[in-house]
Amino acid sequence: MGERALIFEVGPRDGLQNEPRLVSTADKIRLVELLSQTGLRKIEVTSFVNPKWVPQMADAMDVLTGIERRTGVIYAALVPNRQGVDAALSAGADEIAVFASASESFSRRNINCSIGESLVRFRPVIQAAQDAKVPVRGYVSCVTDCPFEGPVSPSRVAGVVEGLLELGCYQISLGDTIGAGQPETVDRMLRAVLAETAPSMLAGHFHDTNGRALDNVDVCLGYGVRTFDAAVGGIGGCPFAPGAKGNVATEAVLQRLTERGFETDVDAIQLREAARFARVTAGGSMSSYSTISVTRDERNVVRLDLNRPDKRNAMSGEMIAEITDLCRRLADTPDVRSVILSGTGNVFCAGGDLEWMKAQIAADRETRMREGRTLARMLHALNTLPLPLIGRVQGGAFGGGVGLLCVCDVVVSDDGAKFGLTETRLGLIPATIGPYVIARLGEGLARRFFMSGRVFGAQEATAIGLTTRVVPPSELDAAVESEVVPYLSAAPGAVAAAKALARTLGPPIDDSVIDDTIRRLAVWEAREAMLGIEAFLTRRPAPWAIGTT
Repeated sequence: MGERALIFEVGPRDGLQNEPRLVSTADKIRLVELLSQTGLRKIEVTSFVNPKWVPQMADAMDVLTGIERRTGVIYAALVPNRQGVDAALSAGADEIAVFASASESFSRRNINCSIGESLVRFRPVIQAAQDAKVPVRGYVSCVTDCPFEGPVSPSRVAGVVEGLLELGCYQISLGDTIGAGQPETVDRMLRAVLAETAPSMLAGHFHDTNGRALDNVDVCLGYGVRTFDAAVGGIGGCPFAPGAKGNVATEAVLQRLTERGFETDVDAIQLREAARFARVTAGGSMSSYSTISVTRDERNVVRLDLNRPDKRNAMSGEMIAEITDLCRRLADTPDVRSVILSGTGNVFCAGGDLEWMKAQIAADRETRMREGRTLARMLHALNTLPLPLIGRVQGGAFGGGVGLLCVCDVVVSDDGAKFGLTETRLGLIPATIGPYVIARLGEGLARRFFMSGRVFGAQEATAIGLTTRVVPPSELDAAVESEVVPYLSAAPGAVAAAKALARTLGPPIDDSVIDDTIRRLAVWEAREAMLGIEAFLTRRPAPWAIGTT
């Protein structure tokens, strides 16, 4: 068993409070109940603030009293004053949170008083909660940077933390409110705060505005902090902090903690279901994803970039869920004309994420089957997308990355790219992607590449029909653009119908075929799979490899 870490879910409050479109009370309740089923032990449900300033939280009483509570889950509420704590306690809040700032300017903008005045104001609030035997948590915002003042002194943060602890808060959440914190500034801030208190009294609360949230989580882990706030789906931010959008996604924090060997008891599959609901509930923006980047130009051409360059865009469970969700949205968006599938960094897609694959080995058969079905649903969603899908390959594609290309209508590759269905090198088989590879290459070629795991070049990929065109890297974007243009002159309805016709007349990939391929995931139980993935993760040759690299 690994060391334990705790994720404090703040999506229903911090995630939704800044949404301009009012979310229904029923949807808020549904989101909390979905999160309750994931194994998360603490959920911040709402805030009892003046609805004049945060209209989204006007139904706080109805939400907190309307949820179906799950044994073992703590349901918290944020309050600004005595009136708020009284309302939260009457609604049955299991925990109360108060919020201060390390920036004078932000304190006045956020709660209309100075830092010192806020601490005085919180004394009767915390006392009321303690009288009711309800624990109180404190937030400190702007712990590295303020949107109005710039960099914040670590000593000022330490002083506010000390003040909240003296008032009786059991834990202080350190908030990088605008996502400007860097590992270096977080490190300096933590050293100052830890001179006043123990890491067990602290939590990290990071926004991913500049893509450094997970790096900052790592810094906190290094200092012994084991609690982290996160918002499911990466939704939300502070309505009083310009640039604050982008709470770090709970799914991303869970994956990082799992990679670092920590136990959380959170079910990643259930969490992804909650994340999909959260993103739709929070307005359905096509840009609100953690592992993929989505842009749309003035012609309504959408570009989907796999966005895990540090992992060579290897597919995690979260990425699979996000691609599936995006496909559903694209299918329901009538003015989108075509989709480009690409990847950030130097490689299009290296296949399945190694840590995700390792987790499958450790899981029971039912879990493996469920994960296999999520991958199957993603491939089906891409394959049946009623839009032209153009693959753009830089660097290469392996394993599941080849599966992605096999559901594209056109694939353009740079001439230095490498390809391979390399599963058998790891003791695995390309089960879930298999039907799509066979439909693309034919059974004969599929047998050859399935069994050998051989890596091949861009010219051969075009010769066998995996890719459509090969061009120098400098010409890749122009070549992709030349493939997009013809679709813009074709009637969208006819394009969708023609694609469906071609799919219907091709090799059938129906539920029975998918079910059969999923059943073959039992090969993950084979000793070869255990040995192969472990060898790969430790950069050793597999025991069966003879004279290969």
